[in-house]
Parts: sequence; structure tokens; C-alpha cells
Amino acid sequence: EKVVVEKASNKKKESSSWFNWVPTFPATSSTAPTTQREKDTPSKSKVPERKKSGWVDNIATSIVKLSEDVENAISWSSKHDDDDHHEKADALDTVKSSTTKEVIENVVSKQNKDGSIETSETICKQLDAPSEETIVTTVVQKYVTTEKLKNAKPSWITTAVNIAYLKNLADQHEGEWKEKYEKARQYLSKEIGNPEVEKELIDASSKYVVEKSTQKVINDKKKAAVVAIRSKTSEKTVNDALSTQKGDGSLEISETITKELDNTSSEELVKKAQTYVTSDKIKPEKSESIFKTAITLGFLRTAIDTDSSPSLAEKYKKAREYLSSQIGDDKVEEDIINASSKVVIDKSSEKIAKESKKEALEEIQKSTSPEITKTIVSTQKSDGSFEVSKEITDKLNSTSPESIVTSVTTYTKNEKLKNINPSIWHTAISMQYLKNTAGQHESDWGDKYNKAKEYIRTQLKGDDDLEKELFEVSNKYVVDSVTRKIVKQNEERTLQVRKLVYDEETKNNSISYLKGEFNVDNVRSICSSQREDGSIALHDSIKKQLNVTSTTTSITNVKSYISNQRLRAYKDSVFETALTIYVLRYVLVEHKDEHQTVYERAHSWLNQQLGGDKDLEKELFNACEQYLIEESTKNLEIVTIEEIEKVKLEVSEDTRKTIYDYLQKRSITDDVHVICNSQNNDGSFNLHSSILELLKVSSIDESIKKLTRYVGVRNLKKCDKSIWQTAFIITYFKIILIEYESEWRSACEKANKWVDSQKLSKEELEELYSACEQFLIERGIEAYNTQTINVSVTRLEVDEKTKTTIYEGLKSHAKVDHARSICKSQTNNGSFTLHKIISDQLQIPSPEEAVETLKTYVGSQRLRRLDKNLWISAFIITYLKIVLVEHESEWREACDRASTWVSQQVHNSELENELYSACEQYLIQQGCEFLNSQNTITTEVVNKSSRSVNFGSDGHVLTQGEAYLNSELIVVGAAARAKCKVKLESVQNKTLEDVSKATELALKYTEDEVDRLFNNNVTHGNKDDVLHRAKRATKFLMDEYYKPGEDCC
Repeated sequence: EKVVVEKASNKKKESSSWFNWVPTFPATSSTAPTTQREKDTPSKSKVPERKKSGWVDNIATSIVKLSEDVENAISWSSKHDDDDHHEKADALDTVKSSTTKEVIENVVSKQNKDGSIETSETICKQLDAPSEETIVTTVVQKYVTTEKLKNAKPSWITTAVNIAYLKNLADQHEGEWKEKYEKARQYLSKEIGNPEVEKELIDASSKYVVEKSTQKVINDKKKAAVVAIRSKTSEKTVNDALSTQKGDGSLEISETITKELDNTSSEELVKKAQTYVTSDKIKPEKSESIFKTAITLGFLRTAIDTDSSPSLAEKYKKAREYLSSQIGDDKVEEDIINASSKVVIDKSSEKIAKESKKEALEEIQKSTSPEITKTIVSTQKSDGSFEVSKEITDKLNSTSPESIVTSVTTYTKNEKLKNINPSIWHTAISMQYLKNTAGQHESDWGDKYNKAKEYIRTQLKGDDDLEKELFEVSNKYVVDSVTRKIVKQNEERTLQVRKLVYDEETKNNSISYLKGEFNVDNVRSICSSQREDGSIALHDSIKKQLNVTSTTTSITNVKSYISNQRLRAYKDSVFETALTIYVLRYVLVEHKDEHQTVYERAHSWLNQQLGGDKDLEKELFNACEQYLIEESTKNLEIVTIEEIEKVKLEVSEDTRKTIYDYLQKRSITDDVHVICNSQNNDGSFNLHSSILELLKVSSIDESIKKLTRYVGVRNLKKCDKSIWQTAFIITYFKIILIEYESEWRSACEKANKWVDSQKLSKEELEELYSACEQFLIERGIEAYNTQTINVSVTRLEVDEKTKTTIYEGLKSHAKVDHARSICKSQTNNGSFTLHKIISDQLQIPSPEEAVETLKTYVGSQRLRRLDKNLWISAFIITYLKIVLVEHESEWREACDRASTWVSQQVHNSELENELYSACEQYLIQQGCEFLNSQNTITTEVVNKSSRSVNFGSDGHVLTQGEAYLNSELIVVGAAARAKCKVKLESVQNKTLEDVSKATELALKYTEDEVDRLFNNNVTHGNKDDVLHRAKRATKFLMDEYYKPGEDCC
């Protein structure tokens, strides 16, 4: 019977809900949903309760407008244009990462009853289309060729575009839309009635969706670059560019421009622009001068408003007249200007992107702790390869390692690289992640990195070019992915003009907060940061009060409130000084006597910089005020009395015991070790991936969100995530890993001390741990209900006579040297590896195959999860005690050490007995095969065929008639061995993910195994019949139990 949890929806303020739990296992279980409404006890309020009017939620945004010629240059393209493949791959990943479940819900909500889908505003926005009509017109005119599609119903186009959007940009959330997608496909099939025409429409829609969505991302990035250039271009830069103008009006590309364009040489810039425009109107001898002039003009119109001063406008006009005189064709001239502007914008965009990503990486590196690094390197396997940890998957904004490989392969056109083993990609991605985000902890991963590099070199067979491209592609993907969120925010801030709506009370509260703990010493420190020219650097004490670390970020945010592009272009010191002046004047007014002289000098300097323009000064201080209010309100302690709903889970003791028992049986000592090793230096914990996986929780954030439903105290609902994670680990130790207390006691005590240091009350601690236990039961019920039980257990039934026959046969080949050699191979911790003496005698192909077969003899999932070394050690112990029993004095000490080690790992006497029983059965199975292969009687004197002597499953010598009985073992053994081989091979061979192909290969292995066993005289009888039955058994095993790349069992 399953434990079933039903969720009952309840009406609640703001349409939130809680759960009504009804576990129905066992039959006597009863539950009572309890909802408590509790009120926080208000603490002393520093700030009055906020009102609904004029709060910081009221932020209006508009987009920076660029001149039409610059907008045209950004979107301009040429038939010779071969955009950077990396840029498009990054753009595609950016679109995918912004396609959330909410977006998908919006898309599928537009589906009609017949299956057709209308185009939502969300889709129009993503495709940079003003309306549904525009989308239909564009697809019909530019993307389809068949006459039937040229006259298609609009609903065909909108439906195809929507499903193309889901298929290409939301594949990571396929479960959310698959049913709607199928219904839409059925609609198209029914309406169009022609598979080829339907395919053309789907392909055309996919091309349209990918092109338009990625181009929008690329254009937005370039717009942001243009705005950023304009904010940094100084008068000196403009004068340097114009100083190269000759008498005929032509211009050279100044050194200042090449530096601004990512240090690209004049020759490279010209060569790139020339690739975009080919025309016989351009005389070869004049081409270089034409393009140099056009590139300089392109830089000027990109970097500044060319109409901002008469002298600039005059020189710009003279250069255009030069181009007209040399080209003599308005269309070609405009193409050259656009092509040159494109080069300027592209290079500027690359430079801005590099700087933005570098800054983002620095922020990320600060938050990458040694513990995170250790979690990542713990996934390294013995061959040097890495698995992609959950930490990396989350930070790369992906859903799985498979999804990561799908994404990273779009970054290359090299088909050979696209098709390398996923394990190589996983390893390269992990290496680049460590290199980019954990450079400060290199001592923790340097050796692992080198080992992984050797693994990749071996796998690529020393192909240096392929290895180089692999690391380049992986590096680009990792940097793009981990910085994407921060870079996107910076782009949006650059492009947006924001306006914060607030009332006087909000302003006063913010100023009250900003005053904070400022004293006269702080004011003097701020004043001491004034420069010789009168400007003031933004002091650390101000940044600390705002809870910001970067001056650059503060300046960018202030600029986001400024619409005047000329004002945005002023140097950073203008914004630092303005922010400081505002703080001195309005926040630190009580210390006016201390800062008055500094304030007046700074204000005088600022006035000079702005040319006495009062309107500019007013807009600047308005922007500073809005920024300071926005930042301060993030830190305000708003105390309100409100009703908090708390869920309480009630289950019977039988249900509780069932769930705990279920989870405990799936835990092993390795779980304790990896969790304890992940403990942070201060004693706190992060929720380990092994726990998330067992409890089927998708992320740490999801677990915290669900945990807080079980408390009614606001302080707990809002407390630091680390408190919840640490408390849950402590609960998990004490309930699920109770058998291993000696392993985790020290770590748990350290964690308890850390939780106690967080200054929670006794009542809060009780509620915290109660919530953790309830959440553990909730997730345990979910895991129990959704468990997949596909366990096939082999039982070898033999009597004592059979055992004795086999054991004596094996003992007859045992030697004292065997015992000594095996004992010498024992490792320092007491474990054993599979010795060649044993593998040769028992015809064991590899330790891996031995362990996979051994596991078939147990039903416990806990035993099946145990490490390979433990299984081999248990088998060696069994071999010593049975086969080498006469030489006990040689191996007793080593065997005792190994037995102690095994007991420590298993931690359960019943499971230990099941483990050794499996080892004994495997020894009997292999011993039987060994003896049958050894007992062939041959006579040299009499020249006649000898007959093999074969042992049956009951241990006695078989007649030919009796040999048929042994065929059951052949059927089972051959089928199991074939399935095991295919599963091992599926790790390296992706085609075996297809069950039909895997079954085909398994049937071949079955035939090979039956041939081998008959050839070795293991059995006699009707070989065709045995083979037929073995194949049927194989097909059954593959259909019912095969899952590629997992445990063979």
C-alpha cells in the first residue's frame, strides 16, 4: 500500500494556499489538518508602519531612445554578414534562461478548444513584434514558400509560432507544455492535411522564432553598449578623433578610437568594414581612406550627439561631403556608413561585455566558499572525470547535466566536438567553473584539475586542436551562463530610465534610516575623502550604510534615473560628489558645522562641471535622491502586525514509523561522510544534494519555502536560509542517520552551537525543529509514494551436498601462497581489491561485473547503493573463510580488519548477513562454472573421444539426460549477464538510451554467452531450446528493468 497525500485548496488572503494532509497508510492512520493563525508580538519600531501610498513598489520605467540613424546601424545587416557564432549561442541561451514557467503558462493559456493558439503579448515582446498581425505577415512573406502557406489562415501561423517557441526556447520545461503542444500539432495536421506542408510551416516558424528572439537580445546588448559608450566618451576623445581631419574632409582613425574599440587596430577595423560592402563605385586606391573616414564618423555618431555643437556638426558635414565626392552613390554611401557604424558598435559591445562579465565574475568569486569548492570536486571519479554537481547546474541556470551538454554544444560548429562523450563535456564544464569562480581556492582543487585534464587528453587521444577548442567553448559557455543574470541586470539598468514614486513620509523614513550610527568621526572621515580639485570620493561608510560594495554599481544605478544622455556621459567623480553632497546636506544636517566648508567647495566644483546648468543639476540630485531612497528602503525594518498562517502536519505513529524506516533503509555511511565534509567552517550547513535527491526536492530555495509554511513566527519565516538548512541537517542526522551517530556526532554538536549563536528564543528553536521534522515527513511521504520499485532478486537454491562438492573442488586448488598474496593486497583502511588469483580462478571478467552480479542477490536498496570496494571486500572475506579455510593462520588478522571495516560501513547486522549470503551464492555460482570447466577427462593412450564430467546445480555428476535440468541456470545467467553488459556499455554509448537498440544488443550478448557456456561443456541438452528461452528471459529483463547508464541492478 502507498502513503497518499492529498492537497486541499483553502481560500486565503492574496490567494495563497496551504495543505490538508491525508496519509492513508496504514489503514488505521488518521490525520487532522490544523491551521493556526498567530500574531507576531511587535518589537519596538524604529520606523512607523508604512502606508499604501507612495511606496517603493511604484517604479515606472521607460527605454532610452537613440537617434534613428544609430538604431538603423544596430539592426543593419548585410548578405556578407557572418555574425559571431558565440554571440548567437549566448543570445539563444539568454532567451531560454528568461523563459520561465510563468511565461509558459501565459503562452498555453491562449490555446483554444480546437487546439489552435493565439499569440500573447509575451510572445510579441520576445519576438520584438508590435502585434500578432506583424508576426503573421513576416512569416508569410519571408519564411514560407509553398502557395498553400502563402494563403494560410492566421491561426495556422500563430499556432506554429507558439509551438516553435515552446519547442525551441522552453525545452527545459517540456513537462509544462507537452500536452498542449500535442493538441496544437493535431490541430495543424487536421487543418493542413499535408505532412510536407505542415513540416515546412513548423521549420519556418522555428527559424523565425530563433532568429527574432536572439536578434532582439543581440540588439538590446548593442543598444546598452552605445548608451555605455556615450556615458564615457569625453570631450578629449572627440577632439582627438576630429584632429585627424585633412583639408579634403577625410579622417584618419585616431589611436584614442582604437583604444575605445577594444584595442583593435585601424587596419583590422577597415578590413572588417570592407567585408560588409562590395561595390565597383568604390575605387581601390580610395577604399582605405573612405572606410577610415566612415569608421571615424560611425564612432562619432555612436558616441555622441553630432548636433550637440556647431563646430562638430561642421566637421561631420565636411567628412560626409568627402564621402559623397569619392563614392557618388547615395545608397552605397549609406551602406558604408552603416557597415562602419556596425563595426564600431560590435567592437564596443564586445568591450563592454568583457568588462561587465569581469565585474560580475569578481562578485561571484566573493560568494564562492571553500565548502562549495569541496562539494564540486567531490564529484570527481577515480579516472579523473567529473560529474556536474547540483551547485554548478543551479549556477548555470540549467535543469540537468544533459541540458547543459545540449546548450554548450550550440557554442561550436565542430561536429566532432559536438559528438564527444557527455562525460568529457561534464568534466570540462566543471574545470572551467572552478577556474572562473573559485580561483582564490585553487589550492583545494588544483590537483583535481590536473587529473581531470589528463582524463580529457586521454579521451581525446591527444588531439591538441580538439582539446583546445573544447576548453575555449566550455569557458565561453560557463562565463556567459554564470554572469548572465548580473550582466542582463546591468544592461537593463543602462537602457532603462527609471522613476521612483514616493511620498514625503517615505523620504523622511529613508533619511532617518540613512542617519544610522553616523557620528562626528564618520563625518570627518567623509570630509577627508575630498580631492584637491574639490570633488569627493564615495566614502566606505556611506556604502556600508546602503549595504552596497561597489562604487561603480552605485553610479550605474544613479544613472538609471537620468533621461538626459548628456548628463549620463559625465565622469564618475561627478556622480560620487553629487551623492556625497546629498548625504551631507540632507542626512548629516546635524553635523553641518563639521562639513560646511567641504560641502561648499564640492558644490562649487560640481557647478563648474555642469557648466552652471541648473536643470542638469536638478535632474542629477533628483536621481541621487531616488537611488538613496530605493537602497535604504531595502534595509528598513518595517514592523507590522499581520496574521500569519501556519500549517501543522498530523500523522499517525504507524505512518511516521513507515516513512522513517523507508528513508533509513536508503541511507548508507557514505551519506554521512559527504554531508559532514560539506560543513562550513562556522559550523553551519548547506542542504546537501544527496538529501535533496532522496527527498525529491528540486532546489534549496524550494525546500526553505516549504519549511517556512510550518512556522507562525515572522522572525523564523524571514530568518537567514543557513539557519533553516543547518537545523534540517541536524534533524536529518538524528532521525534518518541515527544508526551512524558516532560518525556525525562531532559535526552535529558544532552545528548546534552555531544555531544557538543565532540568538533565537527557546520557543523559536522548538518551532524551528518541529517544522524541520514535519517537512521531513512530508517529503518522505512524497518519496515513498513516487518510488520506482524495479528490483529483480536472484536466489540460488542448493543443498549441503552441492555446497560441499563445490567448496571441496575449490579448496583442492588453494595454496598457502594464495592466502599470503591476497592479504598483501589489503589497503590501509582494511578493504580489499579483487585479486588476480581469485578473478582468474573464478573466471570473473572485472570487479565491476562481479559487483553487478553480486547485487542481484540482494533486495535491499541500501546494500545496492554500497560502494564497489565494500562488495569486493565482503566477497574476499567469504572466499578466505570458505576456500582458504585450511590456511586461516595466514589470513585471520587481515580478515578481522576487513570484517570490522565492512561492519562499520554497513552499520546493520541483518543487512550484513544478507551481504555475506549474496557473496556465498556468487561464490557457489562461479565455483560451479569453474569446476565444470576443469573436469574434462582426456586419455592419451586410447585414441577416442572423452566425455566431459559435469556437475549439476544439486552437486552430483550429471548424465546427458539430467543435464537439461541445469539449463535453467544457463537461461537466467545468460540473460542477466547480457543485460549487465549492455547497461555498462550504455554509459559510453548514447545510442543505447533507445531501449529497442539496447535490447537488440542484449540478445546478441545472450547468444554469445549461451555459446560460451555450451562450448565449455557447462551444460548439455537442446541448445536451441535453451537459447530460445534465454532470449525470452533477456527480452523480459530489458523491457521491465532496463534503464541506461544507471546501476546494473
